Amino acid sequence: MKINADSHSKINLVILTFSLIAISIVATLSFFQGAYSGNGWLGGLGLVLISLLIYRGPAKFKYDTEGEVMNLSTEDQIWGKILRSFERQYEFPKRKFKGYKLEGWFLRRKLTIYINSRSGTVKERTLIVSHLTAEQRKKLTNSLNKYSQIAKHGGRRKRTTE
Repeated sequence: MKINADSHSKINLVILTFSLIAISIVATLSFFQGAYSGNGWLGGLGLVLISLLIYRGPAKFKYDTEGEVMNLSTEDQIWGKILRSFERQYEFPKRKFKGYKLEGWFLRRKLTIYINSRSGTVKERTLIVSHLTAEQRKKLTNSLNKYSQIAKHGGRRKRTTE
């Protein structure tokens, strides 16, 4: 199954552009004497919108389970070069996928996946998936439940014969 969510990247670019214009207008007007100084709220609004874009996380999410490998990645064309946490890519065999947890806060959702390692420990990897729609989240959880070792075995550990 494939999920390629990229619907908000253009909107985020427009919001960032208007926020930077608002901040630059306030900064420019502050240098002129006698200029109306009651427009500081405009710069504040620009800063709030920029911080909201950073808080929500990367706008592009890709999920692919074709073949024997699971691919999960997040990208952001705006903040990806500045913030390394916005550019994540995980690729691992489906048989090593143990489980997942999807948490949601105000305007932000975080997907934590658990992967069995060679040494027998469980590795935890995190992706921010705030920009997924409700339908895409449902498809993602259904697909992750399908491959989850916890869901397959009812939370019990597999018995090995000795």
